[in-house]
Amino acid sequence: VAGCATFQHPKRARAASSNEKIVVGVMGLGRGKGLIQSFAPSENCHIEYVCDVDSRRLAEGASLVTNLAGNNPQQVVDVRKILDDKKVDALVIAAPDHWHAPATIMACNAGKHVYCEKPTSHNPQEGEWMIEAARKHNRVVQIGTQR
Repeated sequence: VAGCATFQHPKRARAASSNEKIVVGVMGLGRGKGLIQSFAPSENCHIEYVCDVDSRRLAEGASLVTNLAGNNPQQVVDVRKILDDKKVDALVIAAPDHWHAPATIMACNAGKHVYCEKPTSHNPQEGEWMIEAARKHNRVVQIGTQR
């Protein structure tokens, strides 16, 4: 992962500058902690939220953001809180596999860009719905295939 540069896109609604920070929420703090280590040090990335249903992982993820980036992210157990926040530009999805497609579709519908861990979806139909949502809302969706 190349930090928040992953989300750079020429058709962003607002003007992008080298000083602009992309505001993200990270969903799933198992694998998501590794992604936090990639995104948090980036100067153009601000992790506003961490999200997990496991309170221990939630606290560990928030602490990691604080240690790496110096800010205290909001801790939520419901990803819809992230999606409702108009300041958030993108959702990073590292939740269990069965959440990848639904969370991507929900994020696109909420106007968020998405970075999602593999696998993309459980079946081809879910993948088609993801593509449809991304195109309908002109969102950038990237699937991580590293490691």
